[in-house]
Amino acid sequence: MGAFFYKLAAFLVNRLPLKLSYWLAECLGGLYYLFALSSRRIVRNNLLHLFNGNIGRDELRFYIKRTFREFSKYLVELFFFPSLNKENIDRFISIENLHYVDELLKFGKGIIVLAAHFGNWEMGGITMGLKGYPMNALVLDHRNKSVNNFFVNRRESKGERNIPLGFAIRRCFEALRQNEILAVLGDREFNRLKKGIKINFCGRETRPCIPKGAAKLAIKTGAKIIPAFVVREKNNRLRLVFKEPLEVNYNGNEEEDVRRIMEDFFAIFEKMLKKNPAQWFIFHPLWEEVD
Repeated sequence: MGAFFYKLAAFLVNRLPLKLSYWLAECLGGLYYLFALSSRRIVRNNLLHLFNGNIGRDELRFYIKRTFREFSKYLVELFFFPSLNKENIDRFISIENLHYVDELLKFGKGIIVLAAHFGNWEMGGITMGLKGYPMNALVLDHRNKSVNNFFVNRRESKGERNIPLGFAIRRCFEALRQNEILAVLGDREFNRLKKGIKINFCGRETRPCIPKGAAKLAIKTGAKIIPAFVVREKNNRLRLVFKEPLEVNYNGNEEEDVRRIMEDFFAIFEKMLKKNPAQWFIFHPLWEEVD
């Protein structure tokens, strides 16, 4: 099949009314929920930990179902990329606290934007690219080359340069040295050759699956870290929110410093999550399972 399905979906999304595409996506997301037993169990476990078990059965079931529907709308927007440009991007997404980015770029050390699989992180990257910012994103290559090219071409056509994990170290250093923005997802380790770290999140220790690359880059380069999240509003309008740069005081113990940086990021992320729990698309267990 290759990229045929993705190209067909993109063809339809860019010709149908967007509201209709969202509606169809929600229907498909609800259908997928019925059969995705493993993913449902993972989402349930993560949500139980997020709320420390203090969530009713009906509310939990609602958020689990909603997660699959929200994820489907995220996919619609991926397919909608070709229709986005500098002239119309403001109709779909607004930016909050952009001054943090502008201020830090003046120091000439680049910026590490630390994000998560939340809302629509992909839209955040292309929005900054369309706005003319020197945007780079650390990405995991798809195993299917044609599918990978499908997504890479769409991102890069909007001004976002992709850095595959296999080439990450050298190109990440280059991007920061050239005073560019490097976007990294911080809520799951995807590099199978490296093990993530454990952190304290929502009052419990996670599995060793939290990536440490962004924190290590900040330590080695002096680049500041800005947490950023793209939140979906009720009318499907998106909001890219930049948070205040992390205060980082290095004590010389890299392992402790990395852990502290990531825990500071997750403390901010936790507040965003609890307001929008169905917008967290991490179909991977962050904690050990609970009954």
